[in-house]
Amino acid sequence: MVKFTVKQAAKARGCPTYYQLAKDCGVTITTARRWWADEMRCLPKDAISLLCDVYNLQPSDLIEYKPQPRKPKPEARRPGRGRKG
Repeated sequence: MVKFTVKQAAKARGCPTYYQLAKDCGVTITTARRWWADEMRCLPKDAISLLCDVYNLQPSDLIEYKPQPRKPKPEARRPGRGRKG
């Protein structure tokens, strides 16, 4: 699972709130809140560049990956082996 860690990275650089993030980056409060709370499906390249420039970050500071346990695949049924009705 990929998680965006904007909040942690910004706080580590002295930005205490998403309101301050909005001011620092020149984005709407709604956008900053979504970044802060990891409520977006993707983080566009221009947003990553902006955050890196404003807070002196690397893209890897904004993204975290945690592997999910794999679910076992169900056994495939063989054709012709089902019950006849």
